[in-house]
Amino acid sequence: LAQLPTGLSGALLTHATVFAALAPRTPLPLTPIHEAPIEGVRRLLLRA
Repeated sequence: LAQLPTGLSGALLTHATVFAALAPRTPLPLTPIHEAPIEGVRRLLLRA
C-alpha cells in the first residue's frame, strides 16, 4: 500500500488541518491536488 499513490482533491480534503489529521491514519502516500476536483479524475484516467 505504501506505493499506491492517493490523491486528495477539493477544498475540504486539501485543507492543511484535515490533511494533517488524515496522513497519520493511513499507510497510503497522500498527495493533495489543489486544482479543481475533476483534476483527480483526469489523472486517474490518464493512468489507465
